[in-house]
Amino acid sequence: MSLGIFNKFYEALYSRGYVSAKKWTHLGMEDSGAKKKREFSNYLDFDHPGRKLFVELVKSRKPGSVLEIGSGGMHELRALSQEGVTKDFLKYTVMDIAKKFLTEGEKEFPELDTIVGSVNKAVEDNGKEKFDWVYCRHLIEHQPYYEVPIKNMFDRSKEIVMINCFRWTFGNDIINPKPYFSNHYNVFKLMSYVSNLFEKVETYIILKDEKYGQRHRKEKDPLTQRTSDHLFFVCYKNKETPSLSIEEVADQHGVNLVSSPYSEVIKRIQ
Repeated sequence: MSLGIFNKFYEALYSRGYVSAKKWTHLGMEDSGAKKKREFSNYLDFDHPGRKLFVELVKSRKPGSVLEIGSGGMHELRALSQEGVTKDFLKYTVMDIAKKFLTEGEKEFPELDTIVGSVNKAVEDNGKEKFDWVYCRHLIEHQPYYEVPIKNMFDRSKEIVMINCFRWTFGNDIINPKPYFSNHYNVFKLMSYVSNLFEKVETYIILKDEKYGQRHRKEKDPLTQRTSDHLFFVCYKNKETPSLSIEEVADQHGVNLVSSPYSEVIKRIQ
């Protein structure tokens, strides 16, 4: 089997969940330094203002329902629970390709609503319920492509889709399929796709520190960005939906943003 045919076969299996569930179950469970098994409660638990911003948005803007796709260790849900946001006030549903994550989450949150499924599959395969907000963090970088996942998130949302990603490039798309997809997408094409799909899009850079790029990780390709500063899309299905006023919430809770019309964001970080 040629390499090209093998890659297409691997991509097809991954996008349908046959490969990714096992890989994501093991990813992060081993500490690369100490080689210690991680518990579910600290699985990929990297502190970042992006998580804080999302939690504060839920608390202050009070959506009726949220679907988090690629929930992993469920740190957002855990933070909301600690902040007193209970099921009485919010219908919070989590979806993941790895059933083990959801099983572990149900031990901590017995009344948790869960969906086992792939974001690459059609809505009908994962249920037809729609949610006020659909949220994902570090998800689209780990898919064979972003068009299908984002379109499926669009179909599952009533009002808003939030996409947080930490890999992008000013050059050509970089598709790295193994051991799991870790892609860098051309930021201009990605932003164009999102803007054409939704009626209104707000684009931000959520800064880890006070200024952009203070913890920049150098890649072989100088056009490639992998930093602690996250690209954050807030996508509205209807123009009439009021803005969430992200800057206001970020300012209130000490989260540093780069915010401007999307064409200006990239100019400011190049």
